[in-house]
Parts: sequence; C-alpha cells; structure tokens
Amino acid sequence: MRRHALGDPLVPYAERVQRAVERLLASRPWTDVQRRWLKRIGQQLERELVVDHQALDSEQFREQGGGIDRLNRVFDGRLTDVVGDLQDALWRHDAPRSA
Repeated sequence: MRRHALGDPLVPYAERVQRAVERLLASRPWTDVQRRWLKRIGQQLERELVVDHQALDSEQFREQGGGIDRLNRVFDGRLTDVVGDLQDALWRHDAPRSA
C-alpha cells in the first residue's frame, strides 16, 4: 500500500523475481552452469521469499549438486555478491511512473 501511495506501481512478487533474474543474467557473461544456478536460486526466491546461506545449503540445493561450498565455487568465490546483486535487482525501481 505504501509503495502504491508513493507512486510506484505494484508488481507481483513472482514477476519482480523473474525480472531480477533476467536483469542479473543480462548484466554480465555467465557460464551455462552459473546461468542454471541463477535460475534455480530465482525459483527458490519465488517460493521462500528469502535466499540466504542457510537456504542455499539446504537439502533442496544439495540434492541438485549444490550447497554453499559448491555454489561458491561455481560463482568463483563470489556467491555472497551474486545473491546481493540479485536482491538489489529485486527491489530496483525502474518501471516508468505515471504522471
């Protein structure tokens, strides 16, 4: 409500997540493996609303060959930065405002 009152359009959370993942994927060249993991992290973010180290180390990610240590290697030791970039992209306000 507050965001709407301030003039920002209301965007469904799932759509915000999808846009954030797309924005992050377009932000730099990723390997195929990194791209797949970014999409999985986005799916987790849609379901759980929070993606932190505990979530990334959960059984769900381990079953897919992940976990914190593996994901950190996949992202060249920058997993925390990648998750932070995704969070930033999630709440970025770049939709046009109505007059």
